[in-house]
Amino acid sequence: MPFNIDLHSHSFFSGDGVSSPEDLIAAARAKGLHGLAITDHNTCEAVTYLLKKGLMRLDGLPVDNFLVLPGVEVTTADGHLLCIGA
Repeated sequence: MPFNIDLHSHSFFSGDGVSSPEDLIAAARAKGLHGLAITDHNTCEAVTYLLKKGLMRLDGLPVDNFLVLPGVEVTTADGHLLCIGA
């Protein structure tokens, strides 16, 4: 079964995003996606937030049939690098 997952999104923790992690998840669900990676710029605050809220699991399994992947968009001298995973 194919999965449709958005692998690049920013929450208000990023500085350039305006949505809460909950709103990003709700929007992704509304679009019919199976998962989402929140890849804020140079911070993993959303990961800590999502774990505390029970919206993401440390073992990588979905919560309520929706997968949230930990990620970060790292700024380098040559541009940005998306890092996704545990």
